[in-house]
Order: sequence, then structure tokens, then C-alpha cells
Amino acid sequence: MSSLNDYRTIRALVATDGLSTLFDRQVRIVRTARTDRYGIRGAVAVDGTPVKFEIIHEGRIALDEPGPNDSVIDTATLTPLDAVATKVLANDDRWADRSVASRDVIDLAMISPDGTMLARGIAKAEVAYGSTIRRALHSAVDLLTGNSDYRRHCREILRMTVSDDELVRRLGTLMASLD
Repeated sequence: MSSLNDYRTIRALVATDGLSTLFDRQVRIVRTARTDRYGIRGAVAVDGTPVKFEIIHEGRIALDEPGPNDSVIDTATLTPLDAVATKVLANDDRWADRSVASRDVIDLAMISPDGTMLARGIAKAEVAYGSTIRRALHSAVDLLTGNSDYRRHCREILRMTVSDDELVRRLGTLMASLD
């Protein structure tokens, strides 16, 4: 969400009435919402499966209005373009921080945006961060593909079920789309 006024309204609503007030149907709260100036974070159960739930105040880029297909359990999500752009921004911020286990570039590889979507997401992110975006993506992929021990560590920390070969393949596809 890029509107400060909308974020303030939703944050106050959650602080007063709890996370469940944001859903049209009954959900079980797995983790009570935590709010700060950057976002609202919690967890809900969907069909018995815990799902991380976040509303992030994104002030670096303007987010597009979600379309009718951009929702999960009747709750709006980021558009595919904004999902790519925000992952690219997050990667730029923290690709070298090993404590986050390269989650942003791995998420981006798993999203598997086509070349056009990736280019549009990068262009949107470059409005905020400029030319560092592409360099950070290359560095993040190089870190993962060049160090199998670190890649295994990341897969364990992120509890990934995808094979190492598949992750490397997806990272390669991501790199090919960059060039």
C-alpha cells in the first residue's frame, strides 16, 4: 500500500478490532498482528494451513490498484508487477545480508517472471533506486550460484522443498531474463 492515509486507517482498524476485521469470512488468527510504521504483520489459518499475512506501507514506489484476480481468500494482493518490483527493491536493500538467506532473489526466481514482467518490475524499482537494481540482482544470483554450501543453507532456512538443481535452473532463467 503506497497511500499513507490508507495505511494509517487500516493500521488503526487492526489496532482497535484485530486482524480478523480485514477479512470478509471467518479466519483463525494464528499470530496476533504486530504493527509498526512499516507494516502490519500476522498469520492466519486458511483451510487449516498457517499463512503469513502482511500489509506493508511501501513509500518508495506507487503501487498499482489490484485487479479482480489479484486476491487470496477475498483479500487484495499485490499485482504481479508490484510483486516483482517490491522483491527487486528488497533484494537491492539486503542481498548481501546473509541473515535473510537471500530470500528476495530466491522469491523472485520462484515467481519466475517472464522477461517483459521482470523488465517492467526493474524499471519501476529503478525510479526509486536507480542503476543499483541490476547490479544487486547480478550480485545476489552470483552469490547463490557460486556457493553451494550457502545455497543449501538458504534452502534449509527458508524450508524450501524445491531441489537444488531446480533452484539453480530458476536463478539461471532469471539471469538470462536480465541480460
